[in-house]
Amino acid sequence: MTMCEQGIHNISPGLADDKLIIYTGTSMYPTLRNLDYLRVKPCSLGQVRIGDVVVYSSQNLGNAGKVAHRVKSSSASGLLVIGDNRSEPDSELVTEKNIIGKVVSAKRGGKWVTVYGGFLGNSKVVFMRFKKMLKSSFSKRFIKTVYHKCSEFKLLKRIIPLNRALRIVMLQTKTGKKLQLLCGKYTVGYLEDSSAQWKIRPLFRLFIDQSSLPCFKDIPSL
Repeated sequence: MTMCEQGIHNISPGLADDKLIIYTGTSMYPTLRNLDYLRVKPCSLGQVRIGDVVVYSSQNLGNAGKVAHRVKSSSASGLLVIGDNRSEPDSELVTEKNIIGKVVSAKRGGKWVTVYGGFLGNSKVVFMRFKKMLKSSFSKRFIKTVYHKCSEFKLLKRIIPLNRALRIVMLQTKTGKKLQLLCGKYTVGYLEDSSAQWKIRPLFRLFIDQSSLPCFKDIPSL
């Protein structure tokens, strides 16, 4: 761990109680962001809850090295902490000797925001990590596979027979004729006269039976 990866620099050593410091790094993103101003309230280990964000002096970073991470668990030896953007906890424990305080708020873009701790803080982290998991390449492939299987599964189309609420209109465009599929006032699909395959908006594919939709050759008047 280096200073550029995770560091905090005290900019108000004269404050008697709360400390105002600058956070640098990405290990607590998006809860804390690079160059955020942090308000840190001095505290003892007994005043810290699981889920609180604490600042401590790190031996790994030298005399001036300070770290702000969230408390994962506690034991008789000290507090085990981890960055919201990290998968592994810190190698050193937070003790009465190296704890500096608890982060209560952060200033970003001229506005102070609360840094939640305890159960609420942990809940926010779980939600953030779940969103991150959904954005992973594996999750995207899994969701895409499930989606395509569901779009082929006619049970959904039987439960919500959206075809009954659809209407088709024909438009004349510069490139030729086009059939437009409407559900109420919303366009949910279209068919070019040069194509034999309807293009349906992704969500509506789950509920529309495309095999029942007409093509240009099925409309005698055209």
